[in-house]
Amino acid sequence: MFTPLCWAVTVSFEKVDSAISDADMILLESDLRARVNPFMEALMETPLFQELPAGKAGMAFPAGKNTIAGYSDANCLLDRVEEFLASNA
Repeated sequence: MFTPLCWAVTVSFEKVDSAISDADMILLESDLRARVNPFMEALMETPLFQELPAGKAGMAFPAGKNTIAGYSDANCLLDRVEEFLASNA
């Protein structure tokens, strides 16, 4: 039986620490105008998120949609990552 690979995982607030505690940068799901969705807003307001190293360092950025549907979506995300890295080097 074929089992497709899963490239995205949804975790509850309680598991965020164990999932991304070693991240230098957090890319947040947002619309293409860099507005985060209500889930991301609620997550960023939790003490758990604010205690993450990337959260403390201000290294959480809206990155656009999480679903990459083609080359233009991928290029948009890569451009944003490059911009974030350059502005925080």
